[in-house]
Amino acid sequence: MGSWEKELFRRSPCHPLAYFRFVDDVWGLWTHGAEALKQFFNVGNQIHPRIQLELRYATDNIEFLDVLTTIRDGSLTTDLFTKPTDKHLY
Repeated sequence: MGSWEKELFRRSPCHPLAYFRFVDDVWGLWTHGAEALKQFFNVGNQIHPRIQLELRYATDNIEFLDVLTTIRDGSLTTDLFTKPTDKHLY
């Protein structure tokens, strides 16, 4: 994934303000608008046929791993996020 990321940033004219990856999950802050984000996403999907991205974005909240991050009153807040398919067996 490291070489894939280097190629993504080399090919893309716009970059995220913040970019964090854990294994194959990425969380970032994007300030260039929705169309530029979709272009960044499309560039990422053209680099390697076996690495295909899923784009999920929002202006007020986003989940990453088990955390839901929300912008509330100009501040970031976090909460536990569980997928609808989670059985809560632990």
